[in-house]
Amino acid sequence: MIDVHRLPADDEWNAYVDRSTQSAPFHRAEFLHAIADETDAELTRLVGKNGDHPIGILPLFVDARGPLRLLFSPPPHAGIPYLGPAMMLDPNIKYRKATLRTKEFVEACLEWIDDEVDPHYVRIVTNPAYDEVRPFSWRGFDVTPRFTYELDIDRDESELLRSFSRDARTSIQDAYEPRAVADGGAVVHADSDDGIDADDGTEGADPGYAIERGGEASVERLAGQLHRRFAEQGETFPLSTDFLTRIYRDLPEGTIEAYELTVDGEPVSGRLSLTDDDRLTFWQGVPKPRSTVDLPINDLLNWHSMRRARADGCDVADLSGANVERLWDYKAKFNPDLASYAILERTATGVGPLRSLYEWWNA
Repeated sequence: MIDVHRLPADDEWNAYVDRSTQSAPFHRAEFLHAIADETDAELTRLVGKNGDHPIGILPLFVDARGPLRLLFSPPPHAGIPYLGPAMMLDPNIKYRKATLRTKEFVEACLEWIDDEVDPHYVRIVTNPAYDEVRPFSWRGFDVTPRFTYELDIDRDESELLRSFSRDARTSIQDAYEPRAVADGGAVVHADSDDGIDADDGTEGADPGYAIERGGEASVERLAGQLHRRFAEQGETFPLSTDFLTRIYRDLPEGTIEAYELTVDGEPVSGRLSLTDDDRLTFWQGVPKPRSTVDLPINDLLNWHSMRRARADGCDVADLSGANVERLWDYKAKFNPDLASYAILERTATGVGPLRSLYEWWNA
């Protein structure tokens, strides 16, 4: 029998996050606290145990809007693509037993939710590593598929580059210049610092740009660029600068990488990536520069993020963007695999009109 209870201790929670093979950086306590403050929602963290053995975790956010009690994982406008449950099952466990444990954990969590919160509306977005949504469906949840792109980067760099479409490959080969890449002030991937290419002994041309890994100041600049770019499109970037800099400071070093592309010393665009064990996740970026720049900025930042993550031991890159019609074709040119996850929703009887009002307000 699975027993589910709240877990307030950050250290113990993060130990479970590290132990689970289905968790993401978004599950870490530092991230969850920042999300709760950013969205003004109440954080609850559930852990399920079979005796003394932890089975799974599920972070939840409770929000009250007028007469509605709403339960999310993750909450809207948090900039988090997915969250949901993460199991901690023995990797050698047989399929039938693993499925049974997951079903028992989900049922215990839903019983806790109904007893302690009794929400009018529940919305959980699973992460791609969690693939067992049937226990939710059997308990009345609607299941909507969502997609992301996963790219195997655990292979020779030239093989990886050859797997891309011709236009992506040509763009990177023509524009990516290792001498342009700096890492915290120190040049990395450089063949030489005197303009001589160590591979062929020829003198290299000035690439005209630089890609640098920055710190908190880079995060602030990138946040400003994203706010400006969204405003130019008549939209609002949902994340505050304080939120982005907070999680950059609070998460373990190296979890968030901030890369800036500069031209003539001026930052023109950038990317925030997340790295967790063997997985790279493209998270926020790449804003269009204020002025015209004759460079394939997206390709350069994407390729450099992949190279860097691959060198750090990552096996998989989550390219994101598969659900967005204006982005899916661009991301597909890196020849990734399509991976799925799910939106799980349940609405209490008789509150359909109120839910529709909330969805209109929250859109």
